[in-house]
Parts: sequence; structure tokens; C-alpha cells
Amino acid sequence: MSDFDVVIAHRGNDPSGLWFTVQSIDIEMAKSGFSYQYFIVVNGQEKLGAEITVLQRVLDHPHVAKIGWMHLSKDPLAPPVARQMAIDKGSAPLIALFDSHVLVTDGFFKRAKFDHMQYDIDILHSATKFFHGDCTNYHYTFTLENNFWGHAHDVLDNEFKAYQIGAGGHGGIVVKRSSWEEVGGYWDGFVGYGGEEMYMDLKMALLDKKVWLDPQLIHYHYAGDRGYNRHYTEDYFVNMMAVAHIIGGEKYLDKVMKSFGDPRQFTIRFTEGVTLYDLYQRAYTVSKDRKEWLDGKRKRTLDEQLAKFKELGVPH
Repeated sequence: MSDFDVVIAHRGNDPSGLWFTVQSIDIEMAKSGFSYQYFIVVNGQEKLGAEITVLQRVLDHPHVAKIGWMHLSKDPLAPPVARQMAIDKGSAPLIALFDSHVLVTDGFFKRAKFDHMQYDIDILHSATKFFHGDCTNYHYTFTLENNFWGHAHDVLDNEFKAYQIGAGGHGGIVVKRSSWEEVGGYWDGFVGYGGEEMYMDLKMALLDKKVWLDPQLIHYHYAGDRGYNRHYTEDYFVNMMAVAHIIGGEKYLDKVMKSFGDPRQFTIRFTEGVTLYDLYQRAYTVSKDRKEWLDGKRKRTLDEQLAKFKELGVPH
């Protein structure tokens, strides 16, 4: 069994992103001495070209790493759906999940392994940089009543010590497989972009799992166009309202829907004839079963969880 399963979901953007993600991981894994396998999903393109070359080079270099499993499809998949497909095929005790347009920094895997051994961590976030010399992005400060998400905090009292958080970005995370499986992984109801970060991190907390971030565990994240629609599409609004419903119930679903209806905050790319209420109904319907599933397992309500974060001094 490998030390790490490395999961990458690559969707229809510049294939160079997949190349430099794999290369940076290989470089850091070689330094660490850990064993690992790739579990990769390439999706959302009518014709697969340079991505296949990248994957073939990995297959041709067994001294670097092996591909434990890969899935190639022209059908677009939501990132969490693609990631879960890959996760299900692995078995390593630690799962490292990455976007396909990141660079991991020096000592990434050694530090991630140390943190998981040193602290009571179920899911470990890396900090995010977009440009060299720019600020570092850490945990999220929640904006739950607006879009059921958050914005990244970029100032810490101690930038050298790992700490517990409410939620953070999923561009580069390292998770205990046992914990991931205990909480049921990602939800398969996502379509398109958005929602999985708050869904997974808050679900972890509601099920008494620990979410941490290490400020010295850093990845660089591509800041440009991804080649597909993300914010403020119909799928985005449905995903965010669905997660609000699953995690916070109808109270938060209604608050998020009302905030989306404020034209000063958002511009929705509606299909002709589709209204915000239609998206609300869609979100409620698609998330109803998952909400009932979580309600049967959760330790507390979202408001109770937020109060517990405050009591424990967990930034959120």
C-alpha cells in the first residue's frame, strides 16, 4: 500500500496545468521518500490531446510514480464528483487532493505527514498563494447568509503553527481516508462549479471531525481563466443553495436565496424563462435526501456548530 493516493481532477482547461501539477508533485514526493500513486480524472473535452501525453509520460516512468487509476471522459463532471470517483479507487491512508493547476512548495508532503502524525487532524488544508511575493490566503471568514461561502483571511498572529479552522479552500488538501469514508465523502449531487468546500468542511465539523490548516503548507494556485463557466451561473446558484439546505436547513436556504435576489450583489446568467425561484426549487429538491441523511447523523445544528467554533476560538 502507498503512503499517499494523489487525486487530481482535470476539466477541459489548459493541459499545461495538469503537466506542472504532476511535475511539482513528483519533485516533492522524490524529496520526501514517500510512496504514492496517481488517481486522475480528465473530463469535459470533446478531444483529449496533450493531457494524454502527460499521463503517458507518467505511465512510462515507473521510477517516478504509477497511475493507480485514471478515467477519461468528454462529459463534464463537477470537481467533487470527479474527485470522489478517483478516491473510491484508492486505498492509501492519506489522500492528497489537488486542482489541476497548482504547484506544491518545498517540503509539502513531509510537512503534511508530520501534521497528521502530530495533531488530531481529519482534513488538513494548505495555504494558498496566487503570485510570488503576494499575500498568503489562509482560512475562510464565513459569508454564510450571503452565498454560503467565505473569503480567505490573509493575516495571522502565528504563521508557523498549524491550527483548527471552520473551513478553507480545497485547491490542495490532505485527508485521512478513514475519516473521509466515515463522513461519506463528497456529495454526488453537485453539477458544475461551487459548493463542495463548505459542504465537506462543515459536514466534517457537524460529525465531530477536525479541520485544520498549516500556514507553512503552501500551494501556488493558477489565477487565470479556467476555460469553463464558474461563478454566477445557474449551476453555481443551485449548488450553493443546495449546500445551505443540507448543512443549515431551510433557514439558511431561504437566507441565501434572498441574498442571491439582490441585484447589487450578483448577476445571474439565466437561461431564458428560468427564474431565481426555479433555481431555489431545484436546489431544494436535489438536496432533500442528502439533508435527511445528514440530519440522521449530525451532532448539532449549524447555529450550534458556529457557537461551538466561537467558544473554542476556531476562526470562521
